[in-house]
Amino acid sequence: MNRKILFVAHDTTMSGSLISLGYLIRAFIEKKYEVFVQIPFSEQSRNYLTSLGANCIYPRFFKSRSIALSLHFTNTVDFYTSNGIKIFIYDLLKTIYGMIYAVQVYSKIKPDIVYVNEYVLLQYSIAAKLVGLPSVCHIRSPFLEPKYSFRRRLISTLITKYNKCVIAITEFESQQITRYSPSQNVHVIPEFLDDFNFRFYNERHYRLKYNIENEMKIILFLGGIDKVKNTEEFLLACKVLFTKHNNIIVVLAGKEIRHGKENEDYYRRCQNIISHYENKCIRKMNELINPIEILSISSLVVSISSRSHFSRPIIEAWAQKKAVIASDTDHNRNLITNGVNGLLVPKYNINELSRKIDSIINDDNYANLLGENGYKKALQDYSAGQNEMKVIKLVEQAIN
Repeated sequence: MNRKILFVAHDTTMSGSLISLGYLIRAFIEKKYEVFVQIPFSEQSRNYLTSLGANCIYPRFFKSRSIALSLHFTNTVDFYTSNGIKIFIYDLLKTIYGMIYAVQVYSKIKPDIVYVNEYVLLQYSIAAKLVGLPSVCHIRSPFLEPKYSFRRRLISTLITKYNKCVIAITEFESQQITRYSPSQNVHVIPEFLDDFNFRFYNERHYRLKYNIENEMKIILFLGGIDKVKNTEEFLLACKVLFTKHNNIIVVLAGKEIRHGKENEDYYRRCQNIISHYENKCIRKMNELINPIEILSISSLVVSISSRSHFSRPIIEAWAQKKAVIASDTDHNRNLITNGVNGLLVPKYNINELSRKIDSIINDDNYANLLGENGYKKALQDYSAGQNEMKVIKLVEQAIN
């Protein structure tokens, strides 16, 4: 009888972690596992996961909303405020409900192992251990900002205590755990890119599909409208470029973060810039199931998050031999060799960002060199085949 694996994911949109999870699902199915995924309902995610052969499960009272805890680095609300206390209480309720619901799901499916796709669903690891099931936790991003180290210490301790194995996508994610809770069961396995990412596409076909003329150079930003992704700074840098070039078009794709007054104000400022240039120099797209189509016809990809984390668009751009510009953060310094396979720019420096975009737009040979060097690094370090096999091996060790 085939083994069963239950993946638990928190994504309400087509995020990089969900796409990466899809590669793992496909690999486990090829190994004859029966795969289940518990995830908040959305049409996109359902179509994506079922096309891979997974069985989808939706939490009863959180069918289309995430049951994730507010432990992610993007959560900036001060704990000692009324909003912080509300979030804490809500997290307690989600923890209790998540554990009760998890036990019900485990009892029904009877998986051999539970695979928690991010630490914000830690309640599923705790529930698994309580009923005697092994679990694995994939750490794809940093924890809360270290203003209150006791929370990081608590998260790290719970992760190592309630999981047989922990997989971190970079040394930074690994160290944030082992700093507070040393463990031999924390393993670093880089992100995945498969043959689909490295395939080269018919540029003419996709320019026709997106109605973009051959002579136009595309600057791609996959961060949506999000303060953490520094969308406004990117748009302001592009305003400078629009005064110099009439052959560039900015494509803005991804989530639009609008909840809360601060995010709403930020969204409005970005939208004011976009509306002035939309359908002329700026094209806005929704979240893309397949960003590789637009990547394949882009000249440059920009990823300038204000907070350090692993940026999947960088390696996806490299797989298509595209030049990248990224913010000068710990993760990006570890990923990019400045001037060799990409360019680093100081955070919030709009003039420097504009200048570096200009340097690539003006020099096709330089853009091609950066893209070619990035392609070599992506092939060497982020091959899905070798990294998926490492994950499968660790999962099977945890089961046994």
